[in-house]
Amino acid sequence: MGLAAACIFEQDPTGEFRHMIHDEVDKWVDQIIDEVFKDGKEPTVMELSQLFSETK
Repeated sequence: MGLAAACIFEQDPTGEFRHMIHDEVDKWVDQIIDEVFKDGKEPTVMELSQLFSETK
């Protein structure tokens, strides 16, 4: 982490938490994309709902 980012986190203690959450959500979205949208498939709402429940 750079000095500028460290200064921002010191000023806003929720900043680091927000950054960590965004990283985890990005990983989760990547997982969903890899599992559901492979081969150009368009999932149903039920398939997405089931995957969200399984991976939350």
